[in-house]
Amino acid sequence: MAHDSAVSQPVRVLCLGSLNIDDVYQVNDIVRPGQTITTLRHTVSAGGKGANQAVALARSGALVSLAGKVGADGRWLIEKLQGLGVGIDLVEVLDEGQESTGRAIIQVARTSGQNCILLHPGANHAISAANLEHIMNTFQPRPGDLLLLQNEISMMPEALTLGRSHDLTVVWNPAPALTIADDHAQAFDLDAVDLIVVNEDEATVLYEQLRQREPNQQAAAGTTQGSKKDRELARDQLTPCPPLDPKTPDDFLAVAEKLHQALPDLSGVVITMGANGVVYHFKSGRKYGTRLEGHYQAPSPASLLGHHCHTRLNNEGNGSAVIDTTGAGDTWVGFFVGYLSQHTPATERAQPIELPSRTLATAIRVASIAAGLSVTKPGAMDSMPNWEEVERLL
Repeated sequence: MAHDSAVSQPVRVLCLGSLNIDDVYQVNDIVRPGQTITTLRHTVSAGGKGANQAVALARSGALVSLAGKVGADGRWLIEKLQGLGVGIDLVEVLDEGQESTGRAIIQVARTSGQNCILLHPGANHAISAANLEHIMNTFQPRPGDLLLLQNEISMMPEALTLGRSHDLTVVWNPAPALTIADDHAQAFDLDAVDLIVVNEDEATVLYEQLRQREPNQQAAAGTTQGSKKDRELARDQLTPCPPLDPKTPDDFLAVAEKLHQALPDLSGVVITMGANGVVYHFKSGRKYGTRLEGHYQAPSPASLLGHHCHTRLNNEGNGSAVIDTTGAGDTWVGFFVGYLSQHTPATERAQPIELPSRTLATAIRVASIAAGLSVTKPGAMDSMPNWEEVERLL
């Protein structure tokens, strides 16, 4: 994708996240407690939410630098990422005898394409405050640059705060979701976040975390730029809300609205719902001033492939185009952020940017098409489409 001609210096994306070695096992069905099964196939591939999203960003045409850590056993990951167009200068390789590279044990069901994942953090949890400062000093943020974060590395609360202090547009994909009982979850300064992208489970957990805050914590979550009345209003609107059990797109749109009420600086919330599409809620916040909300029902993977290659699918007899959902969420996030990064002015600004609503709507559509294509192939990184494949379906 070509960068906007009006942008003198292209917006960059710093993706600070995990790098994993994925052990992927194909099974007939996901194993149940107490059950022993034989796998159909075993493959080893590159993964981690940070690495996956960085590859999706690169595939979308964005300028992306990945920051993180791997063990001595993960040097091949860096070579692979570099070959896929990801900037890897900020990925540190630990010495022999230190932490090994993070690992993911992934089961993929042959019949449905659904997965189940067990994570070992490894080097992803060896990131320190000094590492964060070094990353920022080396990256040297420019006006308009974005910071993309997930939940698979250490020092996440500090990374959020540091991103805001450098005036980066902070995009947070809080995956995997932290539980309500996790004290670590309470350390996150959510006021530092500009855009939140979550799935249904993550949206529900995030809402509950905010809902159960003490009133003084909720007040502190209000904008530092707004008035005391604004912060009290945000607190009062969230505190009396009963627990939610969202099921439908309308339910999740209400969740997105409540998140905005609690976090006045937030510019946008996107909730991905798999086959049920995407709900989105944008309002005037710290970075963006565009107001837009709604539900986008993405085309099915089968219809995308049918339009893309005009061939009939036969996924090992199950009649579905879905082969493997691993990495679909990361593909969505990467293409969404990548599209925004290429359509956002890289200029100093005192007021929020008024992005055309069409830009946001197109970013959502682009991401949905990319994710839909990704589930029609096995793997995470290797299943991600390139920009030309997505563009043909716009």
